[in-house]
Amino acid sequence: MKKKILVTSIHPGGINAIIPVIKKINQSNLLETIVLGHSCINIFEKNRIDFLPLQNYDYKIIEKMIKKENPYLILSGANRAIEKDGKESLDYLVTKLAKNMGVLCLSVLDFWENYVKRWGVIPEYFPDKIAVLDNTAKENMIKENFPKEIIEITGNPFFDDLFILKEKYQNKIKELRYKLNISVDKQIIMYATDIDDRMKDDGWGFNNIDCIEAICEGIVSAKKSSETEIILKKHPRETEENFSKLSKIISKYNLNSKRDENDIKLVCLASDLIVAPVSTILFEASLMNKDTISLQLGDTKGYKFIPSEIGLVPYANNKKEGTQLIKNVLIDKNFLKPYREKRKNLKVDGKATERVVNLIYKMIGVKKT
Repeated sequence: MKKKILVTSIHPGGINAIIPVIKKINQSNLLETIVLGHSCINIFEKNRIDFLPLQNYDYKIIEKMIKKENPYLILSGANRAIEKDGKESLDYLVTKLAKNMGVLCLSVLDFWENYVKRWGVIPEYFPDKIAVLDNTAKENMIKENFPKEIIEITGNPFFDDLFILKEKYQNKIKELRYKLNISVDKQIIMYATDIDDRMKDDGWGFNNIDCIEAICEGIVSAKKSSETEIILKKHPRETEENFSKLSKIISKYNLNSKRDENDIKLVCLASDLIVAPVSTILFEASLMNKDTISLQLGDTKGYKFIPSEIGLVPYANNKKEGTQLIKNVLIDKNFLKPYREKRKNLKVDGKATERVVNLIYKMIGVKKT
């Protein structure tokens, strides 16, 4: 009988990070994966991952599930420990229960930030291992009192196919645009939304409409209206009501826009500029050597977006700065040259999934055939 692992995450970033791992384990046929799906289950469906749907979850429900399946290891993403409603997130709850029940636990970090918010400050509830992006993440986590022996540098499995896509399309952008039905003769700005309700709850003082207005005003100010098109990509957890407002705002500036449902990585590659408030997509775009801008147009309450902090992604602190930044990028082809130079130091080798899978095998004593 094959050993079981229980797999889950509640956040798109966490789900995306563990899906390549699930696929590779399923292909190897050395382990049985039991996947729990609660929110963003469309990502599992899109990737043809079988899962057990959870309509709701709490301590008793998850404890019962763990006892029933009796896994050797629990694999999770790394969502915030506490949701905005005060409830423990699914990622944190399964980790906490795993520790209480003596089950090994591995969490996969999808990005550089919010380490304490993801796992709290109680060492007894830290995962047995945390798979992280790079040495920057490891060093910052150690500074925040995470034991160095639980941190393993693997990379984010979700980024593995960026290496493949970049190699395939970097010299075939026009061909890719035809494939995605994107204009081949316009400057394409892709805007990836954040979640308006979350920004409001966190007290940031700005939302997606503010960002879109800054982009539009920058385009108009640069006199590039006829040459530019905005592509809108919806965050999986943004409401349709909030998202639908953006195209109406853009039309007031007499600018062209379209909602796109294609794979966001392909749309990034096909675009000239990727803009978002704070999002892993800006880092992913940087890994694919694309120009980026972070619009942090308010008080982010001490939050530090690491790609901007290390000089990888330019940012604006208010709407006026955002408008000017967009204008500068559109009228000066060399404006982002320092950031392009910084991107040359980024490395993606396409082997993060393999490293995480091998770590799982090592943790539960499975030998590769």
